[in-house]
Amino acid sequence: MKYLLSKAGFAFFLCVFLFAACTSTGRRNAPSPDNTEVIVAEGRVEYNERNINETREKAVYDAKLKAVRRVAEMFADASYKADGKYEIFEKIVTEDPDFFVKKYKIQKEGQDRDMYFSNAFIYVYPSKIASAVKAAGLNAPVTGPKAALFINETPAGTGFEKAFVKALSRDSIMNIEVLPPEKAGDGSYDSLTSAAAEAGAEMFIKAKANAYLFGGATGTDFHPAAADGSVEVISVPSGKRLSDISRQGSGNDTTKESALSKAMSSLADVLSRDTASRVDPQLKSDPVVTLVFTRLSGMEQAETVKSDLLKLNFKYLVLVNYQKGTAVFSAVTRTQDCQEIASMVLRGDSLGFQLGEVTGKEINFISVN
Repeated sequence: MKYLLSKAGFAFFLCVFLFAACTSTGRRNAPSPDNTEVIVAEGRVEYNERNINETREKAVYDAKLKAVRRVAEMFADASYKADGKYEIFEKIVTEDPDFFVKKYKIQKEGQDRDMYFSNAFIYVYPSKIASAVKAAGLNAPVTGPKAALFINETPAGTGFEKAFVKALSRDSIMNIEVLPPEKAGDGSYDSLTSAAAEAGAEMFIKAKANAYLFGGATGTDFHPAAADGSVEVISVPSGKRLSDISRQGSGNDTTKESALSKAMSSLADVLSRDTASRVDPQLKSDPVVTLVFTRLSGMEQAETVKSDLLKLNFKYLVLVNYQKGTAVFSAVTRTQDCQEIASMVLRGDSLGFQLGEVTGKEINFISVN
C-alpha cells in the first residue's frame, strides 16, 4: 500500500512537472500581460564572506543595472556617447534602476573565486525606460519633409480629404499637415506660401476635387458618379512649382452618397500616386523611413535587430517604440527607394525575416523563426 501511494504520488508530480514544462515552453516568448520584458543579465561584485546577504543583494542590483542599461542603449541614438550626454545617460540608468524593474528571478548564483555572481531574469518596463531616454533628449525624433495641404472639396464631406491624406501618407515620403480653410486667406499663392511657412512646411499642396453624378440610376439601381481633381505642389523657399496634375476618378453604388464617395476615393488614389512619383525625387531633404519588425520573441531580439541595422548605410537610426513583440525604428536613409532599403535590410538580417507590406515611407518585416 505504501509503495502504491508512493508510485501514485510520483506519477502526480511527474504530470505536474510535464504540464509546467509544456506551458512554460509555450509562453516563453509570449508578450507579458503587464508590459514588462525579460532581460537576462549577470551581476558580479566582490565577494564579502563576512556579509553574504549584502553581497548577494549587490550582485542582484548590478544585474538590474546592466539590464536597464541594455534597454536604455536600445532606445538611445548614437549621440548618447558624446561628451556631456553620456553623463546624462548614466544618470538615467544609475539614479533609480528599481523604478524601471518590476521583479527579478535568480537562475544561478554563487562564489567565483574572489567574486560573487548572480544570473537573473530581470523584468523591466521598456516604456518607462524609453520615456526617460526621450525626455533627456537622447532619442531625437526624425521626420521627412513637411508639406502643408490645402483642400477644396465639392460637395463638402464626400470623403476626398480623408482619402487623399491617407493615400499620400502611404505613397510619399512627405509628412502631411492639413491646414484649415481660414489659414488659406484669399487663396492666392502668396497667402498659401505664407501659411505654409508659418506651419514650418517646405512646400504647400493645393488640391481641388469635384464629384458629381451623371445619368440616372441604371437598371440595377446603381448610381454612376465621377470626380475631377487637380493637385499643385509649390516649394515654399523658392516658389518653384514641383508638380501640377489633373486626374479623374469614378465610382458607383446603390446610394448617391456612396457613389460620390467612391468616385472621390478613386480620384484620391490616382492623384496621390502621381503626385508622389513626381515630387519625391525633387525633394532636397533626406528621406525618413519607418522600419517595423513584428513577431519578435522579446527585447533581446530587438537588440539584435538594432545591431544588424547599425551595420547598414543609414545616416541616422533610432528605436522609436517596442511593445508586445513589435519593434519600430526610424531611419534617415540615403535613398528614397523603399524596395532597395528592404533588400538591404534583408541581406543584413541575422534572425530571419520575410518582407511584409511596403509603402512610401514604411517597411514591414515579419519574423519567421
